[in-house]
Amino acid sequence: MQHSFLVFALTNHSLKASIIEKKNNRVIFYQEYNNFNPADFKSIINSEKVYQSKFLQTYLSLSSSKHTLVPKQFFSHENQNTYLDFNNSRKETSTISNDYIPTINAFNVYENRFALLNTISLNNVTTMHQNSFFLNFCHLTSKLQNSTSIFISLDKEFFTLVIFSKENELLLSNSFEYKNEEDIAYHFFFSLEKLGLNANECEINIYKNGQNAKKLVAIIDPFVIKIGNNPNPLKLNFSKVIPQEIIHSEYLLLTHHLCA
Repeated sequence: MQHSFLVFALTNHSLKASIIEKKNNRVIFYQEYNNFNPADFKSIINSEKVYQSKFLQTYLSLSSSKHTLVPKQFFSHENQNTYLDFNNSRKETSTISNDYIPTINAFNVYENRFALLNTISLNNVTTMHQNSFFLNFCHLTSKLQNSTSIFISLDKEFFTLVIFSKENELLLSNSFEYKNEEDIAYHFFFSLEKLGLNANECEINIYKNGQNAKKLVAIIDPFVIKIGNNPNPLKLNFSKVIPQEIIHSEYLLLTHHLCA
């Protein structure tokens, strides 16, 4: 395991663990813990021998819908609570953390519901918010797409929408709570309208379980054809409609290699 990365993706309800072999960029181990309680994380680490191995790096990806981006020139650690509270409601006792994202020269300020991780004994640990890793991944991927790039990452209770221009400039990064696919479609089209974008001229990347993603596409697609200025079909990357936990591993690894 000395030539591999250990990746944990944590939410309030699940824990997903992956081991990635550096040489072949290959996922060699995957384990999912459903009905997960964050308080059980330490006991899981101690009970599974595979996690006791020595790794090149351990990544902890934390999920939370409460986060906000602040350009580096305006950021100060003393005011990070104020930045987050401007766009989000939270408990005053909650822990606030931040990640610097060099690819967009901004800080991601977020509510850290997993402060207990500070008590976990792991070597070479990098802890970041899921959206920090995702923004790096989107920035790198958008460079390879010759159009405005839209990225949708679906979680159980919320989804993240990221949009980069054809010139690789960040246009939007936001998370929205939702109850059904229609909620996602509403926020999707409202955001595009505010930015003056035509979905038919964008490349759309969806990260989630394929069946759920295609259900979302079935809702979005008729509206795209109806409101678009041209009859071209929706440019959706169906190849990107794959399980989110594998995407997590891939963009964590990609971020490590290209943004280090």
